Amino acid sequence: MKWSSSVDVGQASRFRDKFHQHNCFGEDNKSGAQVTSGPFAKPGFVYKVTKVHRVLGEGNFVLVVNEGIFDDKPSIFYDFYRVENAMIVEHWDVIEEIPPVDQWKNKNGKV
Repeated sequence: MKWSSSVDVGQASRFRDKFHQHNCFGEDNKSGAQVTSGPFAKPGFVYKVTKVHRVLGEGNFVLVVNEGIFDDKPSIFYDFYRVENAMIVEHWDVIEEIPPVDQWKNKNGKV
């Protein structure tokens, strides 16, 4: 499945004061806005999801494994969410650059 995402920041205000971001560049109570520091604040910064590999859910937790571009580098994204009353209320993530295949330590990849 191929998928591309864009963020509708106009919808973000619906979730203010109900969101806890566990990313060091994220901001609590701003629907995870990550625009004031770190790589997200760079002019021309690119974050684009190009492929969804897995979506796993159990109870009120969801793990999404995506592939895409982060700061102009091919990357894998692991996003872990806690959902409450049909809204995302917590978010943890790991983002890692995908090296060229000839630099992989094994054939498993990042997914």
